Amino acid sequence: MSIASELLPDERQLWSGRPVRYPVFTASDIVLVPFSLVWCGFAVFWLSSAASIGAPPAFVATGIPFVLIGVYFVAGRLVVRWRTLRSSLYAVTDRRVIVVSAPLGFRRTRTAYLRNLAPPTVNAREDGSGTITFGDSSVWSDLMRFGSGRITPRPIALEGIDGVREVQAIISKAQ
Repeated sequence: MSIASELLPDERQLWSGRPVRYPVFTASDIVLVPFSLVWCGFAVFWLSSAASIGAPPAFVATGIPFVLIGVYFVAGRLVVRWRTLRSSLYAVTDRRVIVVSAPLGFRRTRTAYLRNLAPPTVNAREDGSGTITFGDSSVWSDLMRFGSGRITPRPIALEGIDGVREVQAIISKAQ
């Protein structure tokens, strides 16, 4: 997998990299993990109760999607997040930020023009690695996106990169 195929004519690549850290849990998981456990627990309870009282098979089958959603909330989303980070490539050009990943074998590219991005927010670790996010990525904004009833993408981010302050300087200069 390469970033080169994503470059526009006359676009210059200023930096490229990939995650050096693969955090499975994020700040939003403080709320989502308990919620997912309650969801999954209730779905399993409801399904087993319906099956034990001899409810019609169609009624019992109705609970299966809720159990599957609960299992995804509890563990599946963490696996998908990990696989996404393991397969991610990042680039900063003189025009855009590019994120390419293939968590399930299908290539997915997200780009954003530097002139349209919010100022970068940097979360740096002591070892110099960290995450650069463009836009609000707080726990509350994640919950609002989750509970809004519409699918809104998370802000574009360069997660778990090495030399996060240097990359921030490159982005700031390019903006």
